[in-house]
Parts: sequence; structure tokens; C-alpha cells
Amino acid sequence: MSTKTLSRRQFIAAGAAGLAVAAAPSHAKSSVPPRAGLIGCGGGGHALADILARPGAPMRIARLCDLDPHRASAIADQTGAALESGWEPMIESPDLDAILIATPDDSHAEIARRALEAGKHVYVLPPLALDAQSIQGLREAADRSDRVICVAMDPAQERRWRDAAAQLTAEKKTPYRIHVALKPGPDEPAGHWARCAARSLGPAARELFNNVYPMMRHLLPDGTPRASALGGAFGRDPRETPDAVALTLDYPSLSAVAVYMPGRGYEPDIIRGRAGNIMLPPLTPAPAWDIDSFAHAVATGDASAMRARFEIACKAQTAICKALGPMFKPVV
Repeated sequence: MSTKTLSRRQFIAAGAAGLAVAAAPSHAKSSVPPRAGLIGCGGGGHALADILARPGAPMRIARLCDLDPHRASAIADQTGAALESGWEPMIESPDLDAILIATPDDSHAEIARRALEAGKHVYVLPPLALDAQSIQGLREAADRSDRVICVAMDPAQERRWRDAAAQLTAEKKTPYRIHVALKPGPDEPAGHWARCAARSLGPAARELFNNVYPMMRHLLPDGTPRASALGGAFGRDPRETPDAVALTLDYPSLSAVAVYMPGRGYEPDIIRGRAGNIMLPPLTPAPAWDIDSFAHAVATGDASAMRARFEIACKAQTAICKALGPMFKPVV
């Protein structure tokens, strides 16, 4: 039997190659998409399942759970995922790469933090949390884990505010006021939010995140301007979660233009700018949320690609919690 002598450099190189293979995540060794665990099988969970069940989807739902066995079984049949009795075993499962959170609002922060601490990548529907303290805790957990964490955003709104920023740049204008008014559409079931008022910021507040996040990303590069907000359960039972909100952002500059975004079913007076107005275009269809970007980041192991986006999401959600939190306390 012959032997081969390795130089010190060759030995170190060979050892480093072995470590790289051992440390690579399972989905990086093959063409198999990352495997995810879905927690929550209501409307948001169904939407995620529909996106990831399409041919060529960049991520696969391998396990799922929900308190309602009928909802869980429906998505399990659709995706071929295994049913779990609860979310705690899922975040500890070694064969899952990521956790998708589509549960009631008040559970998002705890599940996301626990999943990050267990070494899982995290995708969570907004809101990230119900208070600023919990959001800061998630920021710290994300820094410690070096995992990808993504708050779902609406690509249609992202494109809308990006186009508004491009229009302002082209016309050499800086906004001095942005006004956003939102109200859930007529398809919202009557009384639904009364049943979960203590666990949620409400549908309008969730929709508000879809606007504030791209606003901060594209129109607030130097920080947050002065903000004011109002909200209420207009025309409904006061014990229900407030379902309409309006947010105004005032810039410190004496600039020339106002940006106005009409809400869904609630149209305030237009805010007139010193040199005209910019009316945002109507929403046009876009692929639901940004799960593909998240799946790509998980597959490549590049947590830094989404770190800046997560920081903006934290700032946007913190601003919403501080501005609207006192309004969204249920009346007993």
C-alpha cells in the first residue's frame, strides 16, 4: 500500500474543504429547495401555501400546524406536508431550514424569537410585534443568530412608492407631506375583529405597514419626519378593533410637493402642495408578498442581503406601534 505525503499547505486546504462541506446547510448540497415549517393555516397560511405549491417554487412546506385540524389538513393535502401537533417541535426540527409565521398578531414576536434562537430562518406576516419593546428584542435575536428574517411586504405597494420616489427625483422635488388613509374593504367579515381585538392591531393597521415600509425605504432616507395618526371603529361597535386609520408624515423641509395616496373606501380631502401634488397611481397586481426573495436568501445563506430591509421594517413597525398602539386597546 502506498502513502502520499501532504505539505502543510495542502493539509490545511484539505481540512478547510472538509469543514466547508460539513458546515454547508442541507439545501446547499443539492438542488432541493429549502424546507419550511408553516405555523398558522388561516387566510395568511393559505396564501403562502398557494404561492409555494406552484411548479418551480423556491421553497417547500414540509411541516405545518394549526389549532384548527380542518384548516391544517386542507393545506397538508395541498402541499403534502406532515401535520404537527404544535409549533414548538417544528422550530427544533433539524430537517427544517425556515419557519413561516401566519398566526394571530400577538404570537408573532415570541415564535419568531424562539425560531431564531433555534437557528431557523424566519418569515413572518405583519405585524412583526404589537409593541416597540418586542420589536427591539427581535432585532437583538436576529443579530445574535445571523439568520435571515423577513417581514412580508406587498410588492404592489413597494412598486407604487418606488415609482413615486422616482417621479419626485425626476421633477427635482422633495415631499413635505405624505398622507395615507386606509380602511378594510367590504369583504371583511362583520364582527371578526371584535373576536380577536385583544390579539391584533387590526386589518387597517396591518395594511398601513404595507405603505409605511416602502415609504421609509424610498422616501425617508434621512430618518423619520414628524408623524401623526388617528383611527377609530367608525360606524361599528366600539368594542371592535378600530378599522380605519389615517397617517400624516410632515417633513422638516420647506419643500414643494405633497404625495397623496387615496385609501380603500375612505377618501380624505387632498393635501395641496406648494408647487402641486403627486397622486400615486392605482395599485396594479403583483406576486403576493416577497416569499421568493426570502427563499433565495435562505438557499444562498446570505443573511446580509435582507438585513437592511429588516431594519427598515423594524423602524416602520415601531412607528406604527407607537402612533396607533394606544388607539387599539379594546373597550370592555
